Amino acid sequence: MGCLRRAGLSEPIWVSIDVEGAELVVLRGMSRILRHMQPIIVLEMESHLVEGCGTTIRSGRGASGKE
Repeated sequence: MGCLRRAGLSEPIWVSIDVEGAELVVLRGMSRILRHMQPIIVLEMESHLVEGCGTTIRSGRGASGKE
């Protein structure tokens, strides 16, 4: 967060994540940003990668209810 200010950048309003299976790694790595800034998250996930983690895209629907 301090690095954003030092670089002259504003706080993120939204974050787009498309990392081919490393979503949890990214989300954990940005936990301070998520906790303090609470941006909207657009997360692209592939069903075969999600199912390998013991869940489904359907069970992880966002607020819109769309997959």
